[in-house]
Amino acid sequence: MALFKKRAKLQEPFVLEFSKGDSQKLRHDAVVTELIEELGQQERVARSGIIQQLPLMTLNVACQLFQRLREHVIDQGDPMNFEAITVLQRQAAGRGFKYEPYVRVGQFTLDRDYRDFTGAVVNSIFNAPEFADIDYDDKRTWASDFMAAYQAANPDQQVVALVPSEAQAEADDFHVRYAGLDEVVQPATRPASEAPAASSATEKVPASQTGATTKNQATKVAASGGQQQVSRPVRVIVQVSVKLGLMNQPVKRRGVQRLNRKKCR
Repeated sequence: MALFKKRAKLQEPFVLEFSKGDSQKLRHDAVVTELIEELGQQERVARSGIIQQLPLMTLNVACQLFQRLREHVIDQGDPMNFEAITVLQRQAAGRGFKYEPYVRVGQFTLDRDYRDFTGAVVNSIFNAPEFADIDYDDKRTWASDFMAAYQAANPDQQVVALVPSEAQAEADDFHVRYAGLDEVVQPATRPASEAPAASSATEKVPASQTGATTKNQATKVAASGGQQQVSRPVRVIVQVSVKLGLMNQPVKRRGVQRLNRKKCR
């Protein structure tokens, strides 16, 4: 397979390489060229720029072109078949760089069931014969590196393939799953409306238990060197109320009488 050196036009870490036959179809097919022209206008890239880069294509252009072709397939009813599409990875080569084969996607079909090109890549990594002797960890790294570059090139693409777990990859009925379709990411925290009220627990605690708890917490604060300063005013107020309640006991009154006698002397 030829290696392509691109110093000016292509700088992406991964690009796609089409076969010679598919490149001719992309250049001369009336429907495809019309879609490429619309895409070039939307992305502010000249149509000739996309065409001239063939047989190579960036991940951003390929993602959008495949989605548009899928819409055309749904309208027309006939699937579109491609020969092998090779994912190339940029590698350093002296003062420049070159693209070398990374993953080969054979017999790529674009039909009504198409979701995203990442599904074809993940399926090839975990099912293709050339990856049969590679262990799961290496396959996962292989797929994750491509997925990271693909999502960086297409940040608005929500439906992308998921890298399978080891158990999923080794299952007899393994099939590619997609984020946004097969799995939905749950929020990491509860909404604020579901959070319990801060004062509800304190309101339900009896006064006697509140005093005991406050005393234990005050001891912990003193032992920790005065931390938890935010809640200290609440504890002090409760302690003062407890001490004021103890002032009515006989022991406290005798202490006051003794102090008065000393003052009289």
